[in-house]
Amino acid sequence: GGVGQTSNAVLPLSPRGTVQMPSHRSCSCLILALALWGFAQCGRSCSTGSKTQHINGKMLPDDRDELQIESEALALARSMFSDGFQVPTIESSRNAGSKYNLSGGKEGAILKRLKLAIRERRCLNCWMRQCVCICDRLEVNKSELPGAASLTIFMHPGEMFQGSNTGHLIPSLLEPRECIRTIYFGVASEHKRLAEALSLPNTVVLYPSLDAEDLSDICSATFDSAANKNNHLPLHLVVIDGTWKTAKKLVRLLKSSSGLPKVKFGRISEADKAEFDTLRKRTREDGCSTIEAVAMAFESLGDTSTSSCLRQGLQRLSDALDVQGGRIPKHGTYTPEEILVTRRRIVSPHYRYCGSVTTAAAKLRLSTSSKGK
Repeated sequence: GGVGQTSNAVLPLSPRGTVQMPSHRSCSCLILALALWGFAQCGRSCSTGSKTQHINGKMLPDDRDELQIESEALALARSMFSDGFQVPTIESSRNAGSKYNLSGGKEGAILKRLKLAIRERRCLNCWMRQCVCICDRLEVNKSELPGAASLTIFMHPGEMFQGSNTGHLIPSLLEPRECIRTIYFGVASEHKRLAEALSLPNTVVLYPSLDAEDLSDICSATFDSAANKNNHLPLHLVVIDGTWKTAKKLVRLLKSSSGLPKVKFGRISEADKAEFDTLRKRTREDGCSTIEAVAMAFESLGDTSTSSCLRQGLQRLSDALDVQGGRIPKHGTYTPEEILVTRRRIVSPHYRYCGSVTTAAAKLRLSTSSKGK
């Protein structure tokens, strides 16, 4: 007997049994599933950036192992949190308790973000990859905080070394730097600093909660008008830095924790007129980036120089991300020569990166080589 003309033919193997041949459709589905699994594994290896990285179509080995990256991240964490950083363990993660208390529990997330930054060789100041570092571009025009004003940036760990984060640029744009502090959510030693910061006089948390008042009304009702005329605002502004989902956790901590002093909440009436919504998708009409919220806050208080400086810093960040992604900068802060130099630096084998920079390098390889000739 032969196989026959049907796709599900049965072949005799032995007197004890037979086996049914798979159909052509089953084989196609199996091949497709294997192909999708292979693409997923390739994408996972590129996103983690471990072992090997692709530059200009070549495989370059990463000479750093995970143990070295983890040791560097731990040393960086201990230098950042000089008051104490608890190395995360399984037991400490289980005993962290409520995610809204002051006992920490986010050290593991912070250490994970630091490992990612070291693996991708990001600048520890501007958080950009080293081939697109904008530290020198941020030093062009700085502004001084008005009078006795001070800032506290209360940041969620998920924002650390995010390319679209803007709150971390504020200390690089405003002076004096010692009047600007960054406090991270989820570290016990950091929440001690948070309690001290909230105890400062004339503290206002910038967040559009239901009980929030207009920031300009709070300042006019609380602060001395003579001090305002002399450009001396005794204002301590606490800025919530995170997505709307994570920001609610931070605000819930500020309101519900018995270990923190009660503070006022202020909102900006012009928040719906935000100009920069290209870094992240806006999910609320009154949503805006952290740095633009601070800029509008000072603008509502009559300080246009600080507001202009912060907006210019946001423009430089947006253009740097465009150049990194192979797009044309929208705000004109890059000259054509600077774009060409940055793109050549991106595709240079000296910078062994993964993720978006590698994708940009693949896009720009032909255009850069042709311009170089």
